[in-house]
Amino acid sequence: MPKILLINPPCSALYSKLRRISPIYPPLGLLYLASFLEKNNVDVAFYDGLAEGRSVSDVEKILSVSDAEIVGITCTTSTLNEAIQIATYAKHWGKRTFLGGPHVTALPKLTLEKHPCFDVGVIGEGEITLRELIAGKPLNEIDGIVYRHDGEVVMNKAREAIEDLSSLPHPARHHLKNQLYQPGIKEYARANNFFTLITARGCPFQCIFCASKAIWGCRVRERSLEDIFLELEELKGMGMTYLRVLDDTFTLKKSRVREFCKYIKNYNIHWSCNARVDRMDSEIIHMLKDSHCVFVEYGIESGNQKILDIMKKGITLEQIRQAARVTKEAGMRFNCSFIVGNIGETLKTAEETVQLAKELNPDFAQFNMLTPYPGTEVYSICKEKGYLIKDFEDYRNPKYQDPVIALPGLPAKELKKLLMHAYRYFYWRPQAIFKLLYHTIFFK
Repeated sequence: MPKILLINPPCSALYSKLRRISPIYPPLGLLYLASFLEKNNVDVAFYDGLAEGRSVSDVEKILSVSDAEIVGITCTTSTLNEAIQIATYAKHWGKRTFLGGPHVTALPKLTLEKHPCFDVGVIGEGEITLRELIAGKPLNEIDGIVYRHDGEVVMNKAREAIEDLSSLPHPARHHLKNQLYQPGIKEYARANNFFTLITARGCPFQCIFCASKAIWGCRVRERSLEDIFLELEELKGMGMTYLRVLDDTFTLKKSRVREFCKYIKNYNIHWSCNARVDRMDSEIIHMLKDSHCVFVEYGIESGNQKILDIMKKGITLEQIRQAARVTKEAGMRFNCSFIVGNIGETLKTAEETVQLAKELNPDFAQFNMLTPYPGTEVYSICKEKGYLIKDFEDYRNPKYQDPVIALPGLPAKELKKLLMHAYRYFYWRPQAIFKLLYHTIFFK
């Protein structure tokens, strides 16, 4: 079978100034593809342009000498332009190009109609689909792809989700240069042998700004605990000292959290996870703390209940305060993420968000501009109501630079001011400055 080169595109706009303090996670999606293909006797090469910190021209040089006949590229909306350039170079060198990831999953037909550099788009989970493509199965018989036939873009029926995730081989981490990856400054500053893990795919919640359900669906599919423990053994054998669990909501089931914590406690490593405030209580936080979890990330989003309801977040302000309280009482470091410029946002509701951040007083607070990515409900809303002021192909690091929407009574200029105000108000305090400097100085 033909050899494939899997590429995670660089994104210089995101990491040019923030690379030292930003998290750089291994692309587990590509690594799962690599291991599955290798198990099926496919020769796989791998290049992570994001972690390498290189430019697209560097990727071109790799393509010019690669003996791979197929190039598989993953991309989000923010890295679509890089993916287009890479695919164009690949076509110049006579290679077939497959595109996967969140963007083509959200807009499959449009992506191929606008960009002839992509031969096939892989929609959603790609393990089985990619194997069938490489094996040469007729395109019209492969579920979960979009492709061209007689000059027309054709989309086949959706592929059914992989029910038994434990049947998949563990990510092909032998392709990684592990020294390139790091947790963010807010997580654990002194981690020197860093790995990531997922224990499940999917999220049952309906947040309108999140694209998870477009990729994985609204149903959670869990790996068996036995399979997870086997992978942890592998990572410990690779010298793991810090682990980030990347599940959308790790604390969804208390019984599962309990078993995981019992097991990982024996490893005497530090680790961290994401959690929802309505899936956090004193018992869970002490399980995490006792098993050497050092950091929890909460998505708070807004300090106004009406805005939370519009976002379909499914949480209350009281649950937010309760989660922050038990986390502090346990002595656990935590981050709260907020979104500025939500649907229905006003100057008053935005100020309530800033005030809530100061009241909760987490170790870190992250304020993001609402970015309506294709595949999310909020994208459809903004498109219908005319709130979008940029085409998605012009999204260039929107969380830290210019807004891509303008709301009634809140033009883009005001949204940007609100974002800067939120950061200044939270961090321009002696306690916050000290924490930030401490973690910056000791970050490796």
